[in-house]
Amino acid sequence: MQKYFFTIKRLWKLFKPFQKYIYLQVAIIFSVQFFSIATSVVNSKFITSLVAKNINIAITLFLAWILLRFIEAVSEHFKVLLQEKYLDQNIAQYLQEYSLRRILSLTIKQHVEEHSAIKQQIISRGEASAEQVIQTIFTSILPIVLYILIALATLTYYSTTLGLLSVLVMITLLFWIYRFRLFHQVFVKKNRDNWIEQNKLRTEAFTHLPLVKYFSQENYFIKKIHR
Repeated sequence: MQKYFFTIKRLWKLFKPFQKYIYLQVAIIFSVQFFSIATSVVNSKFITSLVAKNINIAITLFLAWILLRFIEAVSEHFKVLLQEKYLDQNIAQYLQEYSLRRILSLTIKQHVEEHSAIKQQIISRGEASAEQVIQTIFTSILPIVLYILIALATLTYYSTTLGLLSVLVMITLLFWIYRFRLFHQVFVKKNRDNWIEQNKLRTEAFTHLPLVKYFSQENYFIKKIHR
């Protein structure tokens, strides 16, 4: 768990030029989730008023529902607009520029001694991983977490007992998910490391294929792949 927090901390420092847009995006995502739950609450009250034949209240709730849906749609629009205009492409370009600066800062000796193919592969994978982390946080993790927190707060407001029970259930589920992940992490890490090592060998062999063929080293690479 500490490793993940350390990775997020390093990414946060890396994305310092985009932090103000990230804060704004978090606020917009919160508003989208808030109005989404508010719309559901108003909708349930609207149905209840219809069943009770309170027409005046039903009309008021219906107008409130339309207003909330409009605000939610506008918030969603600005969320997508902000992500497309200031985060997605800009972060990808920033990572490429950052990687290029780090490569150009190496000495000639470092370039000669290190495997160029493996180095390029690691850089590309690092850029893709950083972009994937940001995408996952903003499109999956953050919206779900905020939605759950707002939903639990709303439920607790209407029923303290039911809200606290729901919080207890959520904590229990999160604990079991964490334990399940720890149990399988050993196998996942072993397969991942094996895939990375084999991919390094393939990349190096493909990059220097003329030399591999010239020195008849095909069996060497094949044996290392099956090791």
